[in-house]
Amino acid sequence: MFPITCSSVGDIIAVAELIHKIVKALKDNKGAAQDYRDFVHGLEMMASVMEEVHRIARNSANGIIQDVVLDYARRCCVDLHRANELTSGFEILIRTQSSAVSNGVGVGDRLSRGARKLRWHFMKSSEAAEFTQRFRDYCSHIQLCVTLLNENTANFRAQQQQRRADLGVLTVREDIALLSASSSSRQGDIVRDLQALNTTSLSNTAVLAGRLYSMRETIARNSRLVSENLSVGRFTAVQRDIQIMTRKRFISIALPILVSWVALVIDSKLASSQVQLRQYTPWLALCTIVLHCLWMQAATIPRTVGYDEMNSIIFIDFIGDRMNLPLQICGTLDDFHDLIDSLFKRKKRKGWSFVLKQAFEIIESTSSNALTSWTWAEHVRVGAEIELAVVLRQISQGAPSIACPYCNAETLGGAADSAGDWLGW
Repeated sequence: MFPITCSSVGDIIAVAELIHKIVKALKDNKGAAQDYRDFVHGLEMMASVMEEVHRIARNSANGIIQDVVLDYARRCCVDLHRANELTSGFEILIRTQSSAVSNGVGVGDRLSRGARKLRWHFMKSSEAAEFTQRFRDYCSHIQLCVTLLNENTANFRAQQQQRRADLGVLTVREDIALLSASSSSRQGDIVRDLQALNTTSLSNTAVLAGRLYSMRETIARNSRLVSENLSVGRFTAVQRDIQIMTRKRFISIALPILVSWVALVIDSKLASSQVQLRQYTPWLALCTIVLHCLWMQAATIPRTVGYDEMNSIIFIDFIGDRMNLPLQICGTLDDFHDLIDSLFKRKKRKGWSFVLKQAFEIIESTSSNALTSWTWAEHVRVGAEIELAVVLRQISQGAPSIACPYCNAETLGGAADSAGDWLGW
């Protein structure tokens, strides 16, 4: 080392540079203290990175790259230990100048802090720079090795996944082959079952066809017998009616003759006996003949045209009363409505209030189906049973209403609660 005499311009420049370095080193935010803090922080970060690199290397499947990475990690850890020894004795530089002033540090501590700054700058900063460069080289090498290690690991995992996929495909193919064989056998079983079912169904169909044919023959035979019986019954009824009419006609002819003969006999008897009742005999015979004619005329007029059991229907009202009505007055639904109006409104039968409100419908007794103008002619025949049913329908929550399903006539208020009021009792 050459002494500085300040006898030349070069010595003056050297002294100025030395003073500039001292001033720069003594600065708290850019000098030796900041360099020391950055170096310590770098050591801490490098230690954390080495721990992560060591964990990655241990989990690697490539042994060669794993050994290289672990070797670099060991060398880096050795240098970290040496660099950590380099920082011992300079812990005072961790604190900043502002925190030292705020904590009330004395003048001696400030001078010691400045001496530590100068010592670090002139004696330790070059070694710290060498360690920093060496750590950078380690990081670049380790980064390259970790990249290769990750690539190998990715390839190894891809190969494992490919093997698993191939194994899965092989398993799926085996399952498909098993399912195909099972489906083939099952299909054969189904075909055999269908053939057996077809054979059974054909035999059952033949048996059913035979039974249906025999049933059809039986029904046809019974129908012929019923038709013959009905014909015989109708013929018998007609013969009976003819006999009755013949008897009535004979009586209507024979009685006046008999009365006249009796009157003549009585008149001749009275004429021989000179009785005063002789003058009343013709008048009594005449009155008897007139009364007989009136009685015969009233007896020959039927109650309704063709009204008998073979020409009527059975009508059941609201309370279950049964009435036989001639079919001629029940030709259409409108005619029957007029009959119901006349029967209930005029005579005030039980349930006439529902007829007045049009709150009823006509149903068939056997099926309980409502009869309409389209189904009336089909169901209302000789011997049919029809009955009246009450219709109640709720139009809204507040106002109950009764409506007719045919003319849609509605009335608010509803029926009474008691069954007696419903039927007009």
